[in-house]
Amino acid sequence: MSQAAIRQRVHPLAVTAAVHRITWRIWFNDVARSLGSRAKARTLILAILAAIAAWTVWSSLELGKQLGLDPETGREIAAPVASVMFAMPALATLMAVLYAPDRTLLSEMLSVLPVKESHVRGATRWLTVAVGFCGGLVVSAPLALQFVFTGSFSVALAGVGYALFAALLGCLTTQLLTELMQVGAARFLGRSGVMAQGIGGLITAALLLYAFMSSMPINGSDGKGVLLPLGDVLAWFLGGQIPAWWVLCLVGGALPVLLIALDALEAVPRKESAPWRPRLGRPPASSSNSPTFMLLELRQWLRYPPNAVLLLFINGLCAAAVVAVALTGGDELGVFYVALGVASAVGIGCYGPTRRHHWLYRVTGSPTAWIGPKFRAVLMIWAVMMAVYGTAFMLVSGAGPVEILLALPMLFVELCASCALGLLLPVSRDQSIGGAVSEAVAVVGLLGLTFGLQSMLAASANLLTSLAIQLAMMGAAFGWYLLTAKWLALHRTEMASA
Repeated sequence: MSQAAIRQRVHPLAVTAAVHRITWRIWFNDVARSLGSRAKARTLILAILAAIAAWTVWSSLELGKQLGLDPETGREIAAPVASVMFAMPALATLMAVLYAPDRTLLSEMLSVLPVKESHVRGATRWLTVAVGFCGGLVVSAPLALQFVFTGSFSVALAGVGYALFAALLGCLTTQLLTELMQVGAARFLGRSGVMAQGIGGLITAALLLYAFMSSMPINGSDGKGVLLPLGDVLAWFLGGQIPAWWVLCLVGGALPVLLIALDALEAVPRKESAPWRPRLGRPPASSSNSPTFMLLELRQWLRYPPNAVLLLFINGLCAAAVVAVALTGGDELGVFYVALGVASAVGIGCYGPTRRHHWLYRVTGSPTAWIGPKFRAVLMIWAVMMAVYGTAFMLVSGAGPVEILLALPMLFVELCASCALGLLLPVSRDQSIGGAVSEAVAVVGLLGLTFGLQSMLAASANLLTSLAIQLAMMGAAFGWYLLTAKWLALHRTEMASA
């Protein structure tokens, strides 16, 4: 039997199941290898799941106290709820897609087996959709769970069920748009790679943000928002009037149309991916305290393609937030500060892509000599973004520097937390979900951290007390990063050969 015939006999579902099982196993082994044992990996994962569950319950209860939702109010806010449930998983999926490497160890292994490349790509696609779906649901769950507090079983079932549908719709829409835009950008540039992925991600993010902003009533929506049909159907499920027939057809047929379009996209020829090799210079080796080691870390961080794509996407997101503030004359939804919070998650990829170079520090200094240069490199990237977009925000909004300066301590805490999470959940090229899972966990963790710390600060009416709390939080976050990094450097014996 020919190899082509064997490839035809391998069912796509079998490929998807195998790829998912192997990928998650590789990811768990990566975490266990990073921490030194499988027991520690299980403990970390259980702690993360417990923290996510606690944050979901706490934030749901806090939001419930503010909204006091009943069935009638639920119908009135159906449009913004549907928009949030669509947009949050969509943006989470976009970040997962952008952080997935083009080629992984698993895909290279499967390339020599009788498995069609389109089946492997489809299996990887469902992995990123699953990560984005779960991450987006965690972020938006406090809003969706408000229907449970109405006291009506039918309202709770309709609201939560429709929220799951809208989240899946957002994930698949993002996946389709991202692939289409990346294929188009690759054809325009003549090759695939970091630039094509980044441009495709920026266009997709702009479309998603436009759809979300145009559907929010706070922006003067007059019924022409892109996502308003989703809200009309949700209001109908909650006991409202039945929407127009075309709205029902549009929403009901969206899911099968997206699945068919994604399957048809496999027939589109793809440009060969070009390697990402930015010319950043080659710093000479010297003492571990030399600034050249910071440049080495900066160079290696930027040379990792998913980091470059994510950095391009984050800058585009911050620029879009500034433009939105300039057009609306304000930031009532807090989009700009959310964008700065996402930008503070750049520390996620600071460990995995550069750990293979840590033998340099063992030769020139000590096993812990990489901690300072690595953090300074990430801090430099973060500080430049904060300075550029903070200045732009002040220029377009008329805000004073005090407003930006008061936000910096919280953003620094988020940066340190993302660096520590990046150490515990290292990113690697071996599988496609390491960066996506780390990014999803970091975003959820940073949101919980931000809301919790803001609640603490809001409870204090004294300015000096608030400043003292912020300084203590900055010291605690930086200390957490240092302790985590030193523990990994001293106890992870395979670091030199990773």
